[in-house]
Amino acid sequence: MCLLNKGADVSTANQVGQAPAVIAVFRLNEDALRLLDTCGKAELSQTVAAGIDALHVTIEQKPQNIFNLLIDLGAEIIWPCRAQSPSPPIPNYAVPEVHQLPCHLFVAAKCDNEYAVYYLRKQPQCTPEYEVDMWLVGGIEGFWDYHYSKVAQVWTKALELRERHNLSYPGKPAVDLYEGVQEVRQVTYL
Repeated sequence: MCLLNKGADVSTANQVGQAPAVIAVFRLNEDALRLLDTCGKAELSQTVAAGIDALHVTIEQKPQNIFNLLIDLGAEIIWPCRAQSPSPPIPNYAVPEVHQLPCHLFVAAKCDNEYAVYYLRKQPQCTPEYEVDMWLVGGIEGFWDYHYSKVAQVWTKALELRERHNLSYPGKPAVDLYEGVQEVRQVTYL
């Protein structure tokens, strides 16, 4: 606290680009976050590689008290399609080719953080399209873990939501990997 009172700059990232707020979250240190906020130095929107911020880290680690604190302190919720300049990817995060910041809702679905998913789904910015995509992302995680019944359940939910809201199918990305692949577009196909 003495250094902060004397004007120490704690908003500067360390040598690997981590902001003090991100470090406090990594360490699950609620007191440090409150201290940074009290001094006006929380810098909650400052990101590390691939656009990961303090809220992303909290969602991945799942501490509800820190999630709530960050929301109370005004952490910005990132929704899909917010572009950022290219940066090196972080393992375990699917960073789109166009270098979009990872959406907090999708990270919550990927990490199976039910608390964060519930909170984010209730926000007015969460459109039915985002919710469909969130369920599809959650289903992919089950696929990689060989939980095929979970995949079918989650993807069924996504497709039912798409049909209920009469949402159009966005189409497959123009990537060679998808060449000749038939995607399930209706619940009856599952």
